[in-house]
This record gives sequence, structure tokens and C-alpha cells, in this order.
Amino acid sequence: MAIKRALYLCRMHLRNFGLTPVIYVYICLLYIFFHQINKQTLFLQQETGIRINVWGYTAGFFSTSVSTVIFGFGIVLFFSNLPLLYENALFESTRCSRNVWISGRVLYVMVICFFYTLMMFVLCMVTSHGMYNETHNWGKILNTLANGYSIGSFSIPIDISISITGRYTPIQSFMISFGTSFLSSFCIGLMMLFLSLVLGRMAALTGGCIISVFDFLIYLKLPYLLYHFSPLSLMRLSIICNPEMPYYPTMIEAVSTLLITNMVLIIFSFIASHNNTHFMRSVLHEQY
Repeated sequence: MAIKRALYLCRMHLRNFGLTPVIYVYICLLYIFFHQINKQTLFLQQETGIRINVWGYTAGFFSTSVSTVIFGFGIVLFFSNLPLLYENALFESTRCSRNVWISGRVLYVMVICFFYTLMMFVLCMVTSHGMYNETHNWGKILNTLANGYSIGSFSIPIDISISITGRYTPIQSFMISFGTSFLSSFCIGLMMLFLSLVLGRMAALTGGCIISVFDFLIYLKLPYLLYHFSPLSLMRLSIICNPEMPYYPTMIEAVSTLLITNMVLIIFSFIASHNNTHFMRSVLHEQY
């Protein structure tokens, strides 16, 4: 019964999410962004007559520091309404247990993170106009870039190296990148859920924004050892598949860190929901 109620709450929140107009506006803006940033890739394919491998290209795109900023702020926007206190929140909180109440929100965060990650990867693939049928051969363009060569004056927005192309096939790199990106977004979503329960929505938004730019700040100025503590850095194959940099996290470390962090945040969210003072203050603040 508790599982059914948690699933019902999750479904209700997803329905409210689908009825939010700003989400569709943001998806349209994301499409425009990917279309613009992939223009050089399209021109390169037209000039050379060689289509790029979309699986490897997408994995390389989400290995850049710029992509993590866009990816992170998108998550913050999608979860800006946490902890999902609608007009029926007071009634909802009295009709189910705290565990069911928070379980519905954790499930909601997980589903939205999966949808968001899938959407971002699909938009990148569609706007790159590459080939989908080749899943094992990286192709001439990506192999050239992986070996450190530039292609004329074209600026291709990916970060790829021989340590990736020599170890994984394009479809493998795509799946690894998708998995780590999902875990990273789930980590940010759970962190925002916890902060919204304890400190309020503004604290959740602030924390999400800081995490979104943290990877880019490390890339610009901060010590590279901080990559171990940045969820968005742990989604980048250019970092976690770079054995030449001993102070970078490995793939095993990245996946383990994200899984453990997610579990800890889920536990903390359950604990926070049982804090009567903060819980009732949040609910009543939204209602009155």
C-alpha cells in the first residue's frame, strides 16, 4: 500500500510538471542552443562529405566543461519548485506517512533526471546530423580529433582523446556518459530536495547554481583535485577516462562516489522530512 501511494504521489507530481508551460519554453531554447553550437559540426560534414558518429560525438560533447554548465543549470530550472508543495500539500501531508511523502518526491526526482538526461542527449544527437548506424567505428573525423589534430578552422565542441577511443566503442562511451550524467543530475536533484526541506527553496536554488558552475571554475582556476568533489565533473569522460592525470578521479571512483552520495542524500532527505519543525513550517508557509 505504501509503495502504491508513493507511486501515486510521483505520478501526480509528474502530471503537474507536464502542465508547466515554462518547461516547454526551456526545451525549445535548449534545441536552439544545440542547433547553434553544432553548426560548425554540420559545416564540417558538408565540407568533407563525411558524416560524424553521433554516439561518440555526443559522449565527447558532454565531456566538456561548457556542457556541464548548461546541463547543471537545466537541472536547477527543472527542480526549482522543490519540495513540490502545491495547494493540496497540507492535506497530502496528513493523509500519508512521512516516508511515503518523501518517497514520492525521491521517485519524482529520479524520473525527471532520467527524462532530462535522455532529452539532452537526444537533442545533441539530432542537431549534430551525424550517422546512427555505426556503433563500433569512431570514424575518420572523431579519430582525427582524438589524436590531437585540428581540422582546418573548424571548432568542434567536443573533448575526446585516444584514451577514450582506444578503450571503448562509440556506443559504449555513449552509455557510460549517459549513466554518469544521470547519476550526476540525480545527485543535484537530491541535494536540492534536501536543502529545500531543511533551509527552503532559495537555499536549494543557490546550492544548485553553485554546483552547476563548480566544474567550470575548476577548469578555469581551481585545483584539479577538486574534480573528486564535483558531481558534474564526474560525468565527463575526458576526466574519468584520463589515466595520464593521476589526480583525476577514475571511472570506478566516479561511479562509486555518485552512488554513495545519492544514497546519503536520500537518507538525509528522509531524516529531514521527519523533522516536525522544519516540515510543518515549510508546508504552512506554502499554504498561508
